Amino acid sequence: TTKVGSGNALLTSVAESASEAPAGAQLGSAMTMMKAMSKLKGKIGPVKYFYSVNKERIGPKSLEQMKELFAAGTVSLSTPIWHKALGSKWVKVGEDTALLDLFTSLANEPES
Repeated sequence: TTKVGSGNALLTSVAESASEAPAGAQLGSAMTMMKAMSKLKGKIGPVKYFYSVNKERIGPKSLEQMKELFAAGTVSLSTPIWHKALGSKWVKVGEDTALLDLFTSLANEPES
């Protein structure tokens, strides 16, 4: 499985390290954070999802749009999806940690 948002975890880790540094070392830590941020440029932010139906690739879609597609039954746990963090690999929705967590919580919500 692929953990979406791993770039955010790295950035958080760098930020936490910087905040714990002694006052004299904080400038160096700020430089470290800036370097980490430049490496992550374009890798963090909203994930753009693509999904496949009958071998047709559809997208990009936001997480909110994917949620709506799941609720409407257009996308299921077995639907192939792709986003940048997956590289060249397509996986089923049920294999993607972020979407699986979201869709499982939606499926378990009581109807109003």
